[in-house]
Amino acid sequence: MAVYLDDHRVPWRGREWSHLIADSTEELHGFASRLGRNQLRFHHKPARPWKDHYDVPEAKRKQAIRLGAKSITSREAAQMLRARRLGLRDWGGLEATTISAMRGSAGIGGAPDDATREELTRRAAQAWTDADSVLFVCLGNVCRSPFAERLALREVEGRKRVTSAGHYPVSGRRSPELALSAAQELGVDLASHRSRVLSRTMLEEAEAVFVFDDENYDAVISHHPGAPERTHLLGALSHDGPAIVADPFGGPASHYQAVYRQIAAAIAAGEQARQ
Repeated sequence: MAVYLDDHRVPWRGREWSHLIADSTEELHGFASRLGRNQLRFHHKPARPWKDHYDVPEAKRKQAIRLGAKSITSREAAQMLRARRLGLRDWGGLEATTISAMRGSAGIGGAPDDATREELTRRAAQAWTDADSVLFVCLGNVCRSPFAERLALREVEGRKRVTSAGHYPVSGRRSPELALSAAQELGVDLASHRSRVLSRTMLEEAEAVFVFDDENYDAVISHHPGAPERTHLLGALSHDGPAIVADPFGGPASHYQAVYRQIAAAIAAGEQARQ
């Protein structure tokens, strides 16, 4: 069991705050008591217990580390919370074979259902084969989904209507330079792409929606209650490897290259299943 403190400093009321998380809620509360709970802010949502955390002011950071909190990056913290939601003990890999609360009637916050990786792949492949219109959704629509859109347009050769969007509420953003370079290596040009914000209309017009991680899934179903049955993990199109396609934003060139190879493999697998 362990307690972690991320490096994400969020400004609020004139101070900067980081997130304190732990392997269990009991340990989280116990550590917060040692640190001084009256000076912290606890966040808890009954429907999302995997997100339990304390906000820790910068003035308390050194003390938290001295008391034994492990310093981690905000990316590592996000991976840990996602893995907790997926029911994984090893949050570094995120190579889930069962996707928790992402299928079936349990909905957000429900227990893992019986959708094995094989079943997720079968559903995703069937959706790819049957759909005449496909929508890719990631966070910002600057890294993952625009690459998937441009690559899919090339591969489907006019058989499908393909578009992409992001649930980050800012449109008109360019793809990062590292994304442009990594995409170009695979013959995809993102230079003219500008981000689009996900809308209910987009979801209504798409026969199949492909997302990259559970955060994207949450955003999709919050926009449209009828979307879950049409929403699939893009990574699940491949028969092996991670079902989650991690966000490379802010990472080195190697992250973009690996993610784009993973997306390319998933789309290739979808096209192969069609034949």
